[in-house]
Amino acid sequence: MAVKDILPPDDSGAGIGVRERVNRSRHQRTSAKKQALVERLATASEQVAASITEISSATEQSRKSAETVASAAEEAARSTEENRRAVNDIVDFIKKGMDEASRLYAMVLDLQKNSQSLGDVIEKLSDSILETSTRVESTTNTVQVIENISKEIEQITGTILKVADRINILALNAAIEAAKAGDYGKGFSVVAEEVRMMTEMSESNANRVKELLSNIVEKINEVVSKISSLINEGKEQVRVMKQVVSEFQDVSSKMSNLVLVVEDFMNLYKEELRAVEELMASSEQVASASAEQSSAAEEISRSVSELSSAMEGISSAAEELRAMAVELRDATSIEDKAAEQIAAAAEELSASVEQFSSNIEQVKQAVDQLSTAAEEQARSAEGMLNLSKELKNASSNVLESARGSLRAVEEALSAFQKGEESLNRSHDNLDKLRNGAVENMESLRNLRKKTAEMSRIIGKLELIMVQTNMLSVNGFIESARSGEFGKGFEVVSSDIKNLSLEGNDNIDNLQRRLTDIEDQFDTFLQTLTLASAETLSDMETAEKAKSQTTSCVEQSQKILELITQTEGVANSVLEKVESVLSASEQIAAAAEESARTTSELAQAISQIEQAVGQIAQAVDELASLADELQAF
Repeated sequence: MAVKDILPPDDSGAGIGVRERVNRSRHQRTSAKKQALVERLATASEQVAASITEISSATEQSRKSAETVASAAEEAARSTEENRRAVNDIVDFIKKGMDEASRLYAMVLDLQKNSQSLGDVIEKLSDSILETSTRVESTTNTVQVIENISKEIEQITGTILKVADRINILALNAAIEAAKAGDYGKGFSVVAEEVRMMTEMSESNANRVKELLSNIVEKINEVVSKISSLINEGKEQVRVMKQVVSEFQDVSSKMSNLVLVVEDFMNLYKEELRAVEELMASSEQVASASAEQSSAAEEISRSVSELSSAMEGISSAAEELRAMAVELRDATSIEDKAAEQIAAAAEELSASVEQFSSNIEQVKQAVDQLSTAAEEQARSAEGMLNLSKELKNASSNVLESARGSLRAVEEALSAFQKGEESLNRSHDNLDKLRNGAVENMESLRNLRKKTAEMSRIIGKLELIMVQTNMLSVNGFIESARSGEFGKGFEVVSSDIKNLSLEGNDNIDNLQRRLTDIEDQFDTFLQTLTLASAETLSDMETAEKAKSQTTSCVEQSQKILELITQTEGVANSVLEKVESVLSASEQIAAAAEESARTTSELAQAISQIEQAVGQIAQAVDELASLADELQAF
């Protein structure tokens, strides 16, 4: 009920005096002013209540945001701690990898040196085998030379046989002439018989020369056939050796590349270590920011809880003040005591709001600290995420390099193993070549013995021709003794003499050609002897090369084992890095969420601050209105 409703009606009539009307009018105006003040008091108290409701909602939101930030900070701290442990593991793996890379570097350099040296040895071995084969191959021309000389010897031998036949005929004629001469021909008859015997011996020896010559030609063809087969095997061996040299050169090239790869290993490991060190620093920054966030969030949570408690008191006081204002508004009369009570309540509420505002300032400072920590955490988390990606890329490169190196060493090992097999075969083939050379040398020595036999037979032929010539002289003597009866003897003796001289010339020629054959055999033997010695030396070289190759195989196997370990370490590093990357992504997401929530918290605190300002204004207005009301 309004004040105007409880004033007495104007029923005094016209008899009431002017003063009384004036007083009544003044009283009415005063009552109206009081009523207006009371209405404003009620409105201000309603505004306070509305602002308190808004503050309560913002405070609850702030509390939730602070809890979210604290939870995110704790999660980031846990993830950071997990990252720290994983990073420590990565450091251990990288140090192990760097140690293995250092050992691998030394081993690869040694293997590269050995493979290069081995390639040079095998190349020289190949050249030596080729040189020996070429030298021996050149002696096969000897066959053609021997065959040509043999044909000449055969012709000469044929001539000697013809001479022997003619001398034999002359001996028969001499015997006939001796028989005709009777007693005068007895001496010549003896000469004719001797000549006939000489011719038979000449024919026998000449045929033996032909037989030996045919056998020599046949055997030398067999020797050359065997040597040609050995030469072909030697050429095949050279081809295989050239292939091995090519493969070893390829291996040496691969080793050179592998040296560069291992150097990359070491650089990549250094890059990983640098990234890890930076990652650890970022992790420390994230951990520090998370701890600061957690501390600030806890402080904010406590402060917000205190604000909530304080707001409950303010809310109770404001509600009491609102009730008083409403009661006063609805009262039939305005008591001075009620105005005093409202003034006192407004003053008390103003003090509470002022204290609340002070607390809000502390919370704002904590929120500012939290915002700074959240920004630092977000920056550090982003940096940690980028470093984790960089570390993953470096680790992937290390792993890929390790796998590429593994393939290169596997190929090198395969080449060395093939080279080892080729050298085993080469050693066996060289042994076969040497045994073949020794066997052929023995065959040539046997043939050389036959030429010596031929030489002795030719010597016999020469002696026979000399004796035949001497018999012709005896024939001349007998013809002289026989006088007229010896004229036929003289003619026959002259023919025998001429034929013996012709035979002797052919025998001399035969001896010279035989000497040519012997020279060819000697050259052949010298070549094979040298080839045998060279082959023996090549066998020793092949044995050493085989030993070197076996050593390279063992080195390759050790390197392969070490690279396999390196691959395992690189894979372990990559797995750890991926877990770090995953954790870093979670930390970055948590940091982003924390920054967003912190922003929301700051907005909520700002909202509370604005609402508190409104409450302060409303309370000041309440106090002012209460003072005005008491003034009536």
